[in-house]
Amino acid sequence: MFGGADLAKADLEGALAIDADFTEARASGANLSYANLRRGNLWGCNLVAARARKINLRQANLSQTHLNWADFSEARLTDAEFYGASFNGTNFSKAFLKNVNLSRANLEDVDFRGARCGGASFRDANLTGANFRGAQLHDS
Repeated sequence: MFGGADLAKADLEGALAIDADFTEARASGANLSYANLRRGNLWGCNLVAARARKINLRQANLSQTHLNWADFSEARLTDAEFYGASFNGTNFSKAFLKNVNLSRANLEDVDFRGARCGGASFRDANLTGANFRGAQLHDS
C-alpha cells in the first residue's frame, strides 16, 4: 500500500490503516498522532522526529525502524515488534508497551517515564541514559 512511499512531514493524524504495509516508507517529521496502524508492517521505516501521540500500533512490526527523537507518548504498542530498531531520544512517556519486543534496539536517552512495560523484552538493548522513572516493569 505505502511501501517505500515518501511521507516526510505528511499529516496522517487520526488515519485508519489497519493491516497496512508501510515497509521502508520515509515518514520523518510526519504527524501520526491518534492514527490506528494496528497490525501494520512498518519494517525499516524512517520515522525520525515523527509525532505519534496516542497512536495505535498494537501487534505491528516496526523492526529495523529509525524512530530517533520521535514522540510516542501515550501510544498503544502492545505486542509490537521493534527488534533492532533505533530510538535515540524518543519519548515513550505513559505509553503502553506490554509484551513488546525491544531486543537489540538502541534505546539511548529514551523517556519511558510512567510507561507500562510489563512483559517487554529489552534483551541486548542499549539503554544508556534511558529514564524509567515511574514506569511499570513487572515481568520485563
